[in-house]
Amino acid sequence: MDFSYDEDEQALRELSRKILEDHITQDRLKEVAGSEDRIDRKAWSALAEANLLGTALPEEYGGSEMGLGALVILHEEI
Repeated sequence: MDFSYDEDEQALRELSRKILEDHITQDRLKEVAGSEDRIDRKAWSALAEANLLGTALPEEYGGSEMGLGALVILHEEI
């Protein structure tokens, strides 16, 4: 059985990693931890703008229909 990532899954991993590296720094984590709602809306917005939050959702609902495996990849990066 082959457990390697396909081209789309690898692209998902690389894109999500790049976005998170650009937005999540130690200083930013401290800033968010000290905020009232403790949610990094900028990072979540960047992930949403890249259409990564709907990886497992069907296309008819605005997702990319990549399945649970893609969602796991995204969660690993987060």
